[in-house]
Amino acid sequence: MPEFLKPGVAAWLAAATTLCAFPASAEDEYVFNGSKIRTNMSNTLVMLAEQASAASCKIKTGLNAEDAREELESVRNDFRLILDGLENGSPALGIPSGETSGRILRRIQAVEDIWAEVDGAIDAMASGDPDATSTAIRLSQVPLHEATYLLASDILNHYSDPHEMTQRDALSLNFAGRQRMLGYKMTRSLCGMYGGMADVGSPEELDEFAELFDVTLAALQTGMPAAGLQPPPSDLAAEMLAQAGAEWTEVRPAVQEAVETGAVTNDTLQAMEAFVSDTKLLMGNTVTVYMLSSGESEHVSQVALENYAKTEVPKWLSEPILIDAIREQNARHASLTQADIDQLDLDWRAEMKEGGGPLVQSLVDRPLSDWFRERVGATAGLVVEIFAIDNRGLNVGQSGVTGDYWQGDEAKYEQTIKNGRNATHFGETHLDVENGVYQAQISAPVPDPETGEPIGVMIFSVNVQSLL
Repeated sequence: MPEFLKPGVAAWLAAATTLCAFPASAEDEYVFNGSKIRTNMSNTLVMLAEQASAASCKIKTGLNAEDAREELESVRNDFRLILDGLENGSPALGIPSGETSGRILRRIQAVEDIWAEVDGAIDAMASGDPDATSTAIRLSQVPLHEATYLLASDILNHYSDPHEMTQRDALSLNFAGRQRMLGYKMTRSLCGMYGGMADVGSPEELDEFAELFDVTLAALQTGMPAAGLQPPPSDLAAEMLAQAGAEWTEVRPAVQEAVETGAVTNDTLQAMEAFVSDTKLLMGNTVTVYMLSSGESEHVSQVALENYAKTEVPKWLSEPILIDAIREQNARHASLTQADIDQLDLDWRAEMKEGGGPLVQSLVDRPLSDWFRERVGATAGLVVEIFAIDNRGLNVGQSGVTGDYWQGDEAKYEQTIKNGRNATHFGETHLDVENGVYQAQISAPVPDPETGEPIGVMIFSVNVQSLL
């Protein structure tokens, strides 16, 4: 380890690389167990613990307090979903089965115990308890962070499997996950300094976090061969890391000034928040590029998608709100000609260029669209978009706003129900510019509960990096 590193930085790097140096398991028949999904989700818990501490600090100091309350509630919901999924399995999150390791179950219980206290403090904050915010900060900052870190470490070691997760995969997950966590650590430290709370943030602590961010970003950009971390596997990964580096270069001087002077401005905090938001997305996409570059990852992601389609999607397809909406629109659109459909699609696109209109708004306001948005929110980021189409390929409801109104000339319609087909279609993994994440679509026929014949299609856009 380089001698110039501060003891805390060197100790973390040594721990990170040791945790990832697992032995290769025996060559057994491959059975999908969601190792990468579990690892990713457990790393997300570590990040959420830090995010909870940072958001609580912002509430206490009055920095964008309303936004911070919304952020904290989002953290709260995601934390509950992920922790329950790691314990009991959750097809909705892509976790195929419940946990069986006694050691990991004990770690989960330890996290649950501390989280119950944090959750209680958040409730007390909402009730106006003046001491609750400090309690939430304290519990998230140390006990919850340590408990989630130990859980993530045990999951990483337990689920090591060369079929799903090579050492390079594990290191990239570990390092990129830590970058996201460090962003929130720096935010919390800056907030504590701003509010004069020495136990929440100090120049010395901020300096250590910033240096660790420097070192791990450099390792991702150029590799760390001694630890088994290779340089970026593709030009795209290198470009993403370069972008993260460029954004860090912009905010780094303000961080250094805070380290040297002990003074923090509101502008510095806002700049850090914007940087953390961008870095969270960039690091997630970088991990995806790393994963997709390894030999087994494309197969593993396909298996994960197929598992999700088999275990979770059918539960959604029989919902009365979906069946009724598709049936009603099929009856209403039965007499449409192709010329009518083409004109509707042109009208939709014209409204999109103008920022909206009656046709677009009528779809967004439907009860089915509201239900889709609720379902997306219940997947902790795994599903990023849901929409449904009728038997002519026209949208029936949507969680967001699609670029087209008519999907009848695309594989999601042609390969599912066109010309009497009745098959699930899996789209290719791609970087979605609007959502900023790597995703793939699962398009599943919606059967009529009385006849079994397909009456429409439900399309799920799945965040692939959550499955890797």
